[in-house]
Amino acid sequence: LHKDKNSNKIFEKFLFKNNFKKLIIKSNFVINDDIKNITQKLTDYLTENRINVVNMFNGYLTVYDIDERIVILDNIFKKEKIRFYWISMSFLRGKFNISEDMYFKNDEILNQYKHLVNNPTSINKIPLEEYITGYWNFKRNVQNVDVTVTSKIKLHNLMNLRFILQKFFNKFNLLKISIYKQYKKQYILNKFDKNKITGSYILFLGTKNNHWFNKYANKGFINPSNYIDHIIKSVPKTHSLIIKPHPRDESLVLKIPLNKKNIFYTGDLEEVAKSADLIITTGSASGFELLTLNKKVIHLGSKSYLGNINEDLLPICVVDDVTRLREKIKKVISAPVAYNKIKAYLSALLKYSYSFDDKKYSLTRENQLLEKAANEILEKIRRNVIK
Repeated sequence: LHKDKNSNKIFEKFLFKNNFKKLIIKSNFVINDDIKNITQKLTDYLTENRINVVNMFNGYLTVYDIDERIVILDNIFKKEKIRFYWISMSFLRGKFNISEDMYFKNDEILNQYKHLVNNPTSINKIPLEEYITGYWNFKRNVQNVDVTVTSKIKLHNLMNLRFILQKFFNKFNLLKISIYKQYKKQYILNKFDKNKITGSYILFLGTKNNHWFNKYANKGFINPSNYIDHIIKSVPKTHSLIIKPHPRDESLVLKIPLNKKNIFYTGDLEEVAKSADLIITTGSASGFELLTLNKKVIHLGSKSYLGNINEDLLPICVVDDVTRLREKIKKVISAPVAYNKIKAYLSALLKYSYSFDDKKYSLTRENQLLEKAANEILEKIRRNVIK
């Protein structure tokens, strides 16, 4: 299931090269909007064509537009015992994973993680520490440049009333945010300054509204503006709250009673995270990325990018009910950092995640990424399907 023609072409070339030619079925199956009948149609199609492996990839590792049809597909694959391999972005920048469902299940990472938790002496700490040091150097020096793949504005959109109104609304909202930020500027930090923060603090990493993963995985946490009030009320009196929004959506500032205990922060992530007693996140890759700094993390929502690890074994704390957030915050802050679990998980992730190209740290999304993705999918099929 590839949206990108170039991705299709390169994957087909690799299949031919590796003697998979006879197993290829070229077919255009249109998944229409008839949700009511889609389950039976898709089940029939998969059965008739004797499909036992499905790969999904958008070709660029940009954010996916996951709708109800894809979730239905995922359920069908599980029911029919069809292997599903989704080439998805890792929370470690410049790496991708091969997940086994729409909720980032990965049995290879899970099994390796369990092994390392039970056998901590097996963790090779030197390569892990070297990787983390190099990773943050890379982020400081390279990732400040915006490398997001942007789509061109299609001509027909310029004539679309809904598109025009949305653009106008976005401009108006940006103006409103700018005016409010100026009004509350004493509680807004563009650069980290510990002197302007009262005592110890908790860092909340906001996402854009209508977050793509939470839309289907954690429906209670789609828009941070709907639950930020619960977070503010759950912070103990001993701590301040630093709210760092998604860099492309600062609308959250309009929902926060900004004061010396609730600070809005738009500066560097690493600087503010290092001194935080706790990270609260949901759907933000940056929240998991901060495990590389040995931070305590609370994730809002039962589904996360860590996949199918049981809650009691996770290197983070999961909170699915915001009414319990206050007690969870107190518990996590008072507990020691789970160094063993964090190192075990990162080691397992590094073993079963893949760089975009031959460099250790890279954000280049070109043909070499497609070739690496195709090769890793074939290797995974050889390990798990072809006995």
